[in-house]
Amino acid sequence: MRAPLLLAFVLALVACGPSATVEDPVPAGAGGAKPFPRPVDSHRMTTREKLVDLLAKAGLASEQEIRSLDPAVDSDLANLTNDQGVSQALRIEAVTCLGYFQNKRARLLLRSILTDPVWDKPYRMAALEAMARSMGSEAYETLKQYASDGDADIRTVAVRGLARVGGAGVVALLKSLQLTEREPQVLQALDAALTELTRSPFEVR
Repeated sequence: MRAPLLLAFVLALVACGPSATVEDPVPAGAGGAKPFPRPVDSHRMTTREKLVDLLAKAGLASEQEIRSLDPAVDSDLANLTNDQGVSQALRIEAVTCLGYFQNKRARLLLRSILTDPVWDKPYRMAALEAMARSMGSEAYETLKQYASDGDADIRTVAVRGLARVGGAGVVALLKSLQLTEREPQVLQALDAALTELTRSPFEVR
């Protein structure tokens, strides 16, 4: 009786295909093959998410870092600036980084922040700094106006912006402001700006 039973068992194994308990032989040359890669996460960060991550890092993000995110990243900066759902620090950083762009959208938003009383002083200071960076000499009249503002912090930022613009006219303006300024922090900014602007190009810094 054992022979028929053994034969039946063998036939059953053949009918079921390759055994699940016996490993197939490894093809020649496949001993060092890498395992089949896991599926790649289909989630992709949006430009806004990348921007938030970048702005959240310590220090001001560089123009190259900002522009590398997306050709239209200034739109995301503008949206982030107006988003009251994010922290003030992040929004102020976004305002400052708008200074890397010279297009109409960035300029209009910076002008609005600077002149609309709905924006608090920290935003106005960031906008003034950004305008000096993006507009250069075109921002001279605006910076000149705010260099005589009633708030010392605003005046300080304006003076630093004028130093960025530079030129003989700026030097003359800063010297005249020195004669009437009384706030130590503004005087310090004036001294630093004049030292920088009147430094000999051959002088070692």
